[in-house]
Amino acid sequence: MNRVLLAVPTMWADHHVSRVVEALQRLAGVSRVEASAARWEVMVEFDPTATSVPTIEAALRAAGYPSTRAQEI
Repeated sequence: MNRVLLAVPTMWADHHVSRVVEALQRLAGVSRVEASAARWEVMVEFDPTATSVPTIEAALRAAGYPSTRAQEI
């Protein structure tokens, strides 16, 4: 499993967190999503054989929450 930490500056309230988590949990290969409106960050744990960081970022953009930075951890 790989993990990526994404900065999502437009996720500043609980309802944004819920939408982000829902959008990312739909992706094949995503096993865990932790999002924080206080830190404007999302941590995604995923199987790199099933999805990728660009796919995760595309899902965020499609949900209306583009990331400004991605850092694999």
